[in-house]
Amino acid sequence: MFVCPSCGLPASAAGFCTEDGAALAPADDPLLGQTVGSYRIARRVGQGGMGTVYLGVQPTIGSRVAIKVLSAAASSTSGIVDRFFAEARAANHIRHESIVNVIDLAVLPDERPYIVMEYLEGASLSDHFEAHQPFPLGFLARLALEALSALEAAHAHGITHRDLKPDNLFVTTLGRVKVLDFGIAKLHPELGGQSDSTRTGALLGTPQYMSPEQALGQPVDPRADLYSLGVVLYEGATGRRPFEADSLFELLRQHIEASPLAPCALRRDLPPAFEHVIMRALEKDRSRRFQSAAEMTAALGAVLQQLPDAGNVAPSAPPLRPRTPMPVAPTAAQTGASSRISVGGTALAPVSVQHRSSPVGFIVGILGALLALAGVATAVFFYFWSSKDAVNVTFESGSGTDPFEELATARTQARKHFADAELVTISATGVRPDGTVDLKNPMHAMAFIFRSPSASKSSKQCLVSVSTSQYGTFASPVEDTSFNCQQPTIKAPRCTLSAVMKKAPPGTKSVTFSHQVNAWNWVVMGGTASVTLVPDSC
Repeated sequence: MFVCPSCGLPASAAGFCTEDGAALAPADDPLLGQTVGSYRIARRVGQGGMGTVYLGVQPTIGSRVAIKVLSAAASSTSGIVDRFFAEARAANHIRHESIVNVIDLAVLPDERPYIVMEYLEGASLSDHFEAHQPFPLGFLARLALEALSALEAAHAHGITHRDLKPDNLFVTTLGRVKVLDFGIAKLHPELGGQSDSTRTGALLGTPQYMSPEQALGQPVDPRADLYSLGVVLYEGATGRRPFEADSLFELLRQHIEASPLAPCALRRDLPPAFEHVIMRALEKDRSRRFQSAAEMTAALGAVLQQLPDAGNVAPSAPPLRPRTPMPVAPTAAQTGASSRISVGGTALAPVSVQHRSSPVGFIVGILGALLALAGVATAVFFYFWSSKDAVNVTFESGSGTDPFEELATARTQARKHFADAELVTISATGVRPDGTVDLKNPMHAMAFIFRSPSASKSSKQCLVSVSTSQYGTFASPVEDTSFNCQQPTIKAPRCTLSAVMKKAPPGTKSVTFSHQVNAWNWVVMGGTASVTLVPDSC
């Protein structure tokens, strides 16, 4: 049997998928091409000693998810299954934008449990560390602040992650962090957690990032996560971890007793204030560390304003490559130094692009693809918009000038990559009823996709995405995996966003402009109707 690696459609012979034209691949796994819940298994995207992660596609609307299936051997061990379920409960209980979203949890007919999660596109922070040295300090601080926001939410629910490390910090194509793998998190008993007495003496976590109390097998609290994040910051700032050893015993001893080399000795441009944050997070005595994620956030946020590269170039996304994860803890969520939720594909779910004959399915698919394409970081340019309270998204055709400042800025950024880049799509989230977007609000953002007609003739990398949020503007080329390089282009829409919002259902929050159903249209979501089409005919 053969399976489409894009949509999961099975076929009896080799060839091309009849739904999306992708080349069919041999089904070397019995789950490929099968339907699990409401999703069709398209391909395997990660595998470790405890389980496998697959790409799942909803056949009707094309939404993509990651489906993590526990192995048969692990499924027969109750402790491992308990931790597997604990991961789902923890992520679902916290419900934070910087924590991977768990959609469903169930059991296959062969009694193997599985978790359905949002599908992420991007690379782990460890991949970024490996690809970019020295690592930009402004980008490092911003990513850490997002991770701290997720930790603060987790800690508020009585959940300590206990395995924070660069492999469990996933940088999406929008340049945002997702905290992964709560499989060994310390949970409250009502969430299925164990008491401290049953955990005492257990060595859980990754030794290179383990707090002294974890190394001693002592009970942990949220300050253990802040220590681990301190190790991550040290590694990002200096290019090496604070402690290295040839044996586990010596590595744990250093975490318990040794003082790390001052980071400024390894990186001369590291501001003293940044070094102070790192070293305080690495205090052996947890009473001397930051006492909460909020306290560490305040200190690191002050540092961010002083960093010289906070408004310059952020690192491009490293190329994804096949890797064999290694288990480091008894759960499918823990796949060692290269653990990740997913690699490849299109994501941010639960909707993503699948070009189908159904106009509604196509429209919904476009919206998910925009989220993935809007910030693919191959060459990320960003600057802070501290002076912007709100952006009035307006367009005027035929005036000879484009008063829409953000579109003009985005086009300028896109033409640094392709001189002939023209607009293909606009997407805005957090749109207010008057058609404005508040760029100081972390839930508000704008994204533009441009296409180069000349590059479309000879390359699959014909697109440039530009996204704008409170964190800055990100511009980068995009390989054509979901969009057609022959898409129509346009100078600017006819309608102002305020005019579109007047026609949109109450409560609309997301707006997308693109060429759909053979015309230029606005697609609005989040209101009283799930999807509404507004023609660009003002």
